[in-house]
Amino acid sequence: MNVLPVRTVSRILLSALAVLVVLPVSAAQLVRIGAAHFPPYTIRPEQGADTGLLPQLADALNKLQSDYQFTLVPTSIPRRFGDLQQGRTDMAIFENPAWGWQGIPHTAVDMGLEDAEVFVTGREPGRDESYFADLKGKRLALFSGYHYEFANFNADPKFLADTYNAT
Repeated sequence: MNVLPVRTVSRILLSALAVLVVLPVSAAQLVRIGAAHFPPYTIRPEQGADTGLLPQLADALNKLQSDYQFTLVPTSIPRRFGDLQQGRTDMAIFENPAWGWQGIPHTAVDMGLEDAEVFVTGREPGRDESYFADLKGKRLALFSGYHYEFANFNADPKFLADTYNAT
């Protein structure tokens, strides 16, 4: 077995360190994505990591390239735009400009996605899709802070309760 003299090993280590000092270090730029409980985009199980489309997208982006490191930052539906304005997050994904953030400086990217509201009711004789043509007079259970198209994206809880009997 050949053993290198200490002096040779020292020269090799010093040369390696010199190269590391001269070479530019290119760490991936961190991009913090606001992640609120927003099924099916982000779903927070009782235990464990977020699931849903947003974590899958961030993971895929990280695997596809190395210039940016996308990471999810927990937020809430009502707080997400404030987090973006305060710099706590850098990016919001799956957001609609009609949801109240038009005044925040941003660059919009159309991902070509379409979304829809899904209504569910108890089955009763004669009840079909037309049951949802007029939501007034029905009782609605809604996610707090969500902007529903049927309410012209007005997320005010008092408006939703008064207009649509929503909880």
